[in-house]
Amino acid sequence: MKQTVRRLLAAAVGGCLCLALALPGMAAGSGRDVSREEALAEDLKNLGLFRGISDTDFALDRAPTREEGIVLLVRALGKESEALAGSWTYSFADVPDWAAAYVGYAYENGLTNGESETKFGAGETCSEAMFLTFLLRALGYSDAMDEDFAWDTPWALASDCGILPEGMKGDIFLRADAVTDLYAALAASLKDGGQTLAERLEEQGAFSREQYEAAIDENTILDWKALDAAVSAAIQAHEGREGLSAFYFGTESHVLLETAREGDTIRVSALYYSCIYHFSKDGGSGSAAYSSLASIALRQGSDGTYSETDYWSLWDTESDPEASLQSRFSDDVLSLYSDVGGDLSFMQKVCDKRAETYRTEVFEAYQPTYEQALQEVLSGTGMTVQEQLEGKDCTVLYGVLGGIPHAPYYFLYVVGYDGSMVSLPLPKESGWGNPSEPENLRLSEDKATLYYEVTFTYRAVIDEGLDSEMFLHEKGVYRYSVSLPDGEVALEITEE
Repeated sequence: MKQTVRRLLAAAVGGCLCLALALPGMAAGSGRDVSREEALAEDLKNLGLFRGISDTDFALDRAPTREEGIVLLVRALGKESEALAGSWTYSFADVPDWAAAYVGYAYENGLTNGESETKFGAGETCSEAMFLTFLLRALGYSDAMDEDFAWDTPWALASDCGILPEGMKGDIFLRADAVTDLYAALAASLKDGGQTLAERLEEQGAFSREQYEAAIDENTILDWKALDAAVSAAIQAHEGREGLSAFYFGTESHVLLETAREGDTIRVSALYYSCIYHFSKDGGSGSAAYSSLASIALRQGSDGTYSETDYWSLWDTESDPEASLQSRFSDDVLSLYSDVGGDLSFMQKVCDKRAETYRTEVFEAYQPTYEQALQEVLSGTGMTVQEQLEGKDCTVLYGVLGGIPHAPYYFLYVVGYDGSMVSLPLPKESGWGNPSEPENLRLSEDKATLYYEVTFTYRAVIDEGLDSEMFLHEKGVYRYSVSLPDGEVALEITEE
């Protein structure tokens, strides 16, 4: 079945069979113990979601084919009856009769394409990336124009959705691995978050709730989720996430590359992408990110949860120079990381999605106190206060951040006693975008209006007349007046 989904993925992306993140040095699954996957396959068979090459052989130790991938996808979408009952048209000459209805349904519904107008590519193997792409599509995600993910790097979103429970398999992707991923996908939420895949299939009549509960081993799924949560917690604990204010959101995306279990301890090698987002009540935002490779040891307790017992990442080489990469990671993991080149930016979409959820559901409803807002301005900008004025129900802060390239950065903020924060405009000093220094800050007699100026002795335009033209400032004096109660800003530019 796994190969089936792989085939579908290959077809849907125009027959491309390349794998962007292949695990080198791994041979096809001869000698691999697939007894655990045999049990999972039996469960899926009982739900009508998986079949073997005979009643007694699931053929889990071989790679899936393109047409097997199509069959698995159609079944996962709950459309098998519709596919078998329909009359479909396509021009592929190589599709076997047993898969014709499935391929026809998928083709006419835009789920797959062939390698050419007349060749589907039946019998060929397909990549893990393709298989995961099909499962993600079944969950409602789109790889069109890389909307939610890119088909050749689905790992981060698949891991985030919980459909890659035991890590990447790369070139050695077997039907056994397809069983594992599909099993996990049943408990995964659809993109809209309203249902799991299993709940949708139940609603469509693929099976009943009683059949699902009798067939599926919930403890297996819970163990996968507990392990993933422990990996996430370990990464966040070691990447400076603690102590962040409400204006910051820290998160990570990870993909398991290898797991090795010994007794109650499991050693995980994981790629991770770590992000910190900064939000501002005046609409500004920013982020910082870095990626690495981590080796994490986790011990499972009697309650099924995991606790970290050892953590080491590539960032620890300076503090732990005696630890060699070879002592921490297998050759397969190191080869993969080398192939990736340290670029894990394909994980950023997952982090951005979480950050956007935080911004809309948490941060926008957050109302800081005056003290919290004041601290946020100071810590968020890193500025040294040059002048502080107490206006009507607010504080005006003028500060500067030095020690950075291309001249100092100047800041001008109004912090309300109600916790509001407003960044006041300062024209750009140069093409590097650094704000100009404000002059002659003063308040009106009733402290309800702030006045300040910026003076330029020349007009500044970069690349004037070109497509890259950037206007910086006029010659003259920029005279600002700010109504502090409502934050409205008026500007008048006068010649000297």
